[in-house]
Amino acid sequence: MSVSFQSMNSGLPLKSNLFKIVSYIGSFFLILFPFSITILPEVHGIVIAVSFVLAAILFLFGGETVSLKTDEKYFFASIFFMIITVVSVSAYAGIDEMVMKKLFKYLYLLLVIPVYYVYRTIKFNYALVWYGLFIGAVVSALYGINQAMLTPLFNVDYAWRAQGVTNAIIYGDISLIMGVLCLSGIGWFKSRAKWQIIYPIIACLMGLVASVLSQSRGGWVAIPFLSLVFLWDQKVYFYKYVSSLAIIVVITIIYIIPQTGVESKLSMTFSNIQMYFDSDIYSRYRQTSIGVRLEAGRAAWLVFVENPFIGVGWGNLQENAKVFVENGMLNKSAITYAHPHNQFLSIMASGGIVATIAVFFLFFVPVKTFYQACKSSELSSDARRIGLAGILFIVGFVIFNMSESFLERSRTVSFFIFYLAVFMAGIRGMNTEEIRNKK
Repeated sequence: MSVSFQSMNSGLPLKSNLFKIVSYIGSFFLILFPFSITILPEVHGIVIAVSFVLAAILFLFGGETVSLKTDEKYFFASIFFMIITVVSVSAYAGIDEMVMKKLFKYLYLLLVIPVYYVYRTIKFNYALVWYGLFIGAVVSALYGINQAMLTPLFNVDYAWRAQGVTNAIIYGDISLIMGVLCLSGIGWFKSRAKWQIIYPIIACLMGLVASVLSQSRGGWVAIPFLSLVFLWDQKVYFYKYVSSLAIIVVITIIYIIPQTGVESKLSMTFSNIQMYFDSDIYSRYRQTSIGVRLEAGRAAWLVFVENPFIGVGWGNLQENAKVFVENGMLNKSAITYAHPHNQFLSIMASGGIVATIAVFFLFFVPVKTFYQACKSSELSSDARRIGLAGILFIVGFVIFNMSESFLERSRTVSFFIFYLAVFMAGIRGMNTEEIRNKK
């Protein structure tokens, strides 16, 4: 059975004006989405919803259908596999109001397909991706600076941890990754004018500032991994080394300056970890911020060990962890939250080995495609840069999910949907024939 996907080509009978409107809206979203993701409520959901409508318009008024490429089939299959797994496990374990809330977050992932269809069809301008990320990182950081320091830029309430309109962890992580993603386009900016490399460097530094102000340690863990990916790129020019060195210097300065709170935060983290492992089950050291997370992680692991194949279902982790608390195997802090602040442990306990395999493919399939794009000699330099951004995006998302359940929160799922679709579509922005004609 052949699989096909409707696409735009020179013979597309879509009314010209209608197609232009769809293209303008889709292009506008490349600026609006990163600008709004951390500082405006609900806009992220509206962008995804409107993109679904745009996809329907393109599909209904489209022309020929073309066969999906192998990697596109795997991409869609990984999404469906994740959804089918979550739905099946939930149905088996029993569905209630809590389960439905979790379930809808995963079902939301299906919208990556229409969003991908939109950007695969309109063949967007790469400039909008890079400038959108620049604006998003800078504006997000300025908003956070205002929150933490009460500068007059935005009319917001004071927060000792910058958090935008979400929570500090999501705000810090998203701001950081937007800055890093913009840095992957440094070659694009340089191709316009050498002085324009200041844009991605500023974006990256502002992302770091936002992350520091958020005091989100999980984001800081991602920095060395993202740096390694960035330096791995096959086109590492001198200015990339210079910008990387500059970022390392800035991070060092941020760590040294007491007012940033980074040094004290990290010292407290290491101290709490040490005290946790030196304490007994009933110790107060298992009720610190770090202690709660470690204890919740242990709870998820114990639940997984007892239910290894299909888990206990979404929304049932807390109830199952109570048994271990009552038996004196865990501190009561283990059931403080309904999730273990770790997406992978949450999936292991809730969906067992089957769901763990599904989430592995959810991340592995696109990162493999991005890797192949980076190494391709047939793709344009623009598409290869998008491939690098895609790898950074997935690596960052995986690391962030080790300290938070990003696939179970609507704002971060929207962020994942949007940029996964944009980057997957972006590496196909020019076909081989078009590229060769430009050489």
